[in-house]
Amino acid sequence: MNLVWLRRDLRIQDHPALAKALEDNTCKAQILYIATEKQWKKHNESDISIEFRKRRVNQLAIESGSIGIKFEKTSCETFKNIPELLLNYCMKNKFRNVYFLKETPFDETQRDEDVISTLTQHSIEVHALDYDLIVSQPVLSQNYQPYKVFTPYYKKWLTMIENPKQWLKYKIRKSLKPITNAIPFETDVKFDSKLSNWQISSYEIHQKLENFCNNKIENYQQDRDYPALNSTSMLSPYLSFGMLGPRQCLNIIKKTYDKKNKDWKQDFWLRELSWRDFYRQIMIHFPHVSKNKNFNRTINVHWDYRPDLIEKWQNGETGFPIIDAAMRQLKETGWMHNRLRMIVAVFFTKILFQDWRVGEKWFMENLVDGEFAANNGGWQWSASTGCDAVPYFRIFNPYLQSQKFDSEGTYIRRYVPELMNLSNKEIHNPTKSSRKICHYPEEIVDYKSAKNRTIHLFKQSAT
Repeated sequence: MNLVWLRRDLRIQDHPALAKALEDNTCKAQILYIATEKQWKKHNESDISIEFRKRRVNQLAIESGSIGIKFEKTSCETFKNIPELLLNYCMKNKFRNVYFLKETPFDETQRDEDVISTLTQHSIEVHALDYDLIVSQPVLSQNYQPYKVFTPYYKKWLTMIENPKQWLKYKIRKSLKPITNAIPFETDVKFDSKLSNWQISSYEIHQKLENFCNNKIENYQQDRDYPALNSTSMLSPYLSFGMLGPRQCLNIIKKTYDKKNKDWKQDFWLRELSWRDFYRQIMIHFPHVSKNKNFNRTINVHWDYRPDLIEKWQNGETGFPIIDAAMRQLKETGWMHNRLRMIVAVFFTKILFQDWRVGEKWFMENLVDGEFAANNGGWQWSASTGCDAVPYFRIFNPYLQSQKFDSEGTYIRRYVPELMNLSNKEIHNPTKSSRKICHYPEEIVDYKSAKNRTIHLFKQSAT
């Protein structure tokens, strides 16, 4: 018997470990999911993302049963408990092979090393397959060094995805006899409204991918920065939990462009998917970023700690309309537009001068699509502590960003309704009298002086 251990790869189709476990028709395979809720909380995962994960696991139990694959769930508190739990489970159920996909953060890597050591000592063969990336093998320079800058990484990455191996489709054969699996988790109805926009069935998720590629992908580069538009893929939660596989995305991008006789390698969404690979590979090559450390160890600024400012930022009460709209969207929906994630992160670190780790943690505690590598990479980029980060002197002006990307104030009005009746011009920076009438707060800091102070402090830290 072969056991397939799922983690943040919550799918059946395009799953290399499951396909490998089923290669030999004489062998049966079973799927196991191990819930570690205390560990999830230790990793600052949000309640909404945990609920989303649970609902997807329930759906996988149904979908795997429909093709005759047994699906079970068990639980323990933390990663440290998993090796013994998995060993006992294998011994009890006579599994001689365990298959899983490797993961990139340090804690997950350590967990998997402990599992391999424990199981192999008891003659259970472990098959730890490549990372769940578009390009899972290391992307290295001519000097065989990992890239620290995205653009040369991306150029090399593009050449590597031309390898036919990247296009393999891992199809799962169907059983002649469907079975009924138990539903693993109880779900919480209080999340129903927040999760109403996020599908959990494999068919619906794949339809969402196809709809994006068929209808939005060509205009993605020019429209993606405007939060009032429904122009982004809205696929991030599925990618975060591996509900969509990398080859599924890659194949449909190529299929979409081939239909129009266009070069699929010029697609901008493909570039965004490469950023996901890049940040995950950074975790592999530079494990200190998994330990609350600056990627760039030469940056040594001493951040302020102002709980009052942090709380106002968290609640969307900064007095900067575009910032407040974004932070309220996060709180109300568990999601935030990508352009705004950058704007609010730069505001938090460069204008409020608060530690990026505090902002990173808040995002993880509230996002439905919180994924450690991408979140860490984005925050360190914004704080100028990361790989290929924005220069410390490049500080987004929230007023100009608002005017440029929400010129008519449509997005602001959606999430800061007290400003609803202001003009399209004034809504980006209301006058003192308008703020008073609208019961909207004054700015918690002066943008210009805060920007100049940040530049000065970064310069000092470099000397």
